[in-house]
Formats: sequence, structure tokens, C-alpha cells
Amino acid sequence: MNIKMGIAKAGIKPSGDYDILVLKFPPSVYSLVLTQNSLAAAPVIYDRMISQTTDRISAIVVNSGNANAATGEEGLKNAEKMAQMVEELLELDEPVLVFSTGVIGVQLPMEKVEKGINEACNNLTDLDLKTASRAISTTDSFEKYYQTEGEIDGKSFRVWGDSKREQE
Repeated sequence: MNIKMGIAKAGIKPSGDYDILVLKFPPSVYSLVLTQNSLAAAPVIYDRMISQTTDRISAIVVNSGNANAATGEEGLKNAEKMAQMVEELLELDEPVLVFSTGVIGVQLPMEKVEKGINEACNNLTDLDLKTASRAISTTDSFEKYYQTEGEIDGKSFRVWGDSKREQE
């Protein structure tokens, strides 16, 4: 599978580090586990809506430094805008899932987010899990990612993952 990534330093994180990640891949079946909390963040609400309409996606977009949580209708519109931008810039036919992590209760600085998404989409490279993990980290003490390959019944597979949560 040919997975591409784009990252940007949009200025969302106070540290000035990477804070936008776009992953692009061939149309793929996906599995999605989201919080059941009634106070779900805007990207969770948006992704729930998308998951009810399609079983395939071609990209995800993640911003770090701002969770887009407790942001109401404006937050939901911003999550949708993020997805639409990626769909248009990458000329995708499938929807894009949106994820945000960081400060709660503050509206996304959409001018910075849009600049970052534009930069990330225009600078796609081969996936580097460590760098991708760096782009989604906030207060994490280290990048959390894993990859492995194997074979089942003569068919090869690869599993790649990035995570926000440390094991307890």
C-alpha cells in the first residue's frame, strides 16, 4: 500500500513544532472507534457522520495543539472545512476523516489550520511513522508508533500505527 504523508508547522502549537498531518492512501476500508461520551469533540461528531455514509476513505487530517472540543457549531463547521480542503487539494472521491488533539474549549485558528493543510497537501512524501507521530503529539513525552509485517495463509500484510496514548 502506498501511503503518503504531508506535515506542516502551522503555528497552532506554542512550541512551533509540526502540528498538521495529512495521510493519503488508496481507497481503503476502515474501522473507527470513537468515544461514547455525550460531550464529544467536533471531529468525533463529524467522523461519526462520515462513518454512517461510507465504508471507504482515502485520507485523514490531524491537527495538534487544539482539540476542537467544546467549540459548538463553529467547531463542527471547522472540522468539515478541514476535510473538504483535503478532499479538494488531493482530488479525492472518498471522504476524509478529521482528528484533533490539544487544548479544549478554544476555537481552531482556522487561518493557520488552512495554511498548514495547504502546505501538507502540497508536500506529500512517503510515510515516516516517527515524523507523523511527532506531528500529532502534544504533551507526549515521546513519539508512539509501531509497524510490523507478517503472513497469514500465504498472504502478506503490514500493520502501521500511531498513537496518542501511553500504555498504563
